[in-house]
Amino acid sequence: ILLGIASLLMACRQDAFRWEIGKAASAGFAAGLTLLIVIGITQIRAQSQLTEINLQLARSDKAYAQSAEALSHQTLNHNFTVRFVLSDNLRFHNEALISADQTRLALDFIKHKTGIPFNEVWLYTPLIQQIEEALIWSELAIQDARTGATAEERAHTIKRGDELQERLRFTFTQIGKAQLQLEETRHRQAERVDELTFLISSLGILGSIALFTFVLLRVNFLVSERHQTKSELIESEQQYRTL
Repeated sequence: ILLGIASLLMACRQDAFRWEIGKAASAGFAAGLTLLIVIGITQIRAQSQLTEINLQLARSDKAYAQSAEALSHQTLNHNFTVRFVLSDNLRFHNEALISADQTRLALDFIKHKTGIPFNEVWLYTPLIQQIEEALIWSELAIQDARTGATAEERAHTIKRGDELQERLRFTFTQIGKAQLQLEETRHRQAERVDELTFLISSLGILGSIALFTFVLLRVNFLVSERHQTKSELIESEQQYRTL
C-alpha cells in the first residue's frame, strides 16, 4: 500500500499522472490493489471461519458437560430408587424424586439451551432417550414398591434398572469418543484455514510488492525520460537563439 501511494504521489508531483505513465504501469498498479483486496477478503473470511469453529467447539463442550451432569443426576436417581425398592425407606424415596427433577432440568438444558451444533444432534439423541427411559423405570419401580411388590418382582425391577444403567454408561462412553474425534476434526479445519490464509497472504503481499515496485520504477523512468526530453528541447532552443 505504501509503495502504491508513493508511486501515485511521485506521479502527481511530477505532473505525470495523466494515464501517460503507460498501460503496463497502470495495469500493474491495479493488479497490486486487487491483490491487497484479495488478501483482506481472505483474512476476513478466515477470521469468520475460525470464529465459527471456536463457537462450535464451545457448544460441543457445553453439551458434553451438561450430558455428563444429566447422567450423574440420573445415576443418583437410580441408586436411590434401588435403595428404596430394597428397604422401603422414605428418605431414599425423597432423594430419588429430587434427583429425578434435577435430571429433567439437565435434560431440558441440553435440549433447549446448549445450542448443540446441528451435525451433533444425532450424537446426544440416544442418550436423552435412554435417560428418559430410565426416569420412567424409576417412577414405575417406586410405584410398584409402594403398592407392595413381591421380592421376586423387586429383584426383576432392579435387574431391569441395572441393564438400563449399563446401556447409559456405554452410550456416554461412545459420545466421549465421538466428541474427541469431532474436536480433532475441527482443530484440523482451523489449522488448514490458518495455513491457507498464511499462504494466500504471503503470496499476495510478495506479488503486491513486486507490482508496486514495478510501477514505481516505471514512473521514475517516465519522469526521468521527460526531464531529459525537456532538457534537450531547452538546449536546442538556446542553440537556435544563439544562431
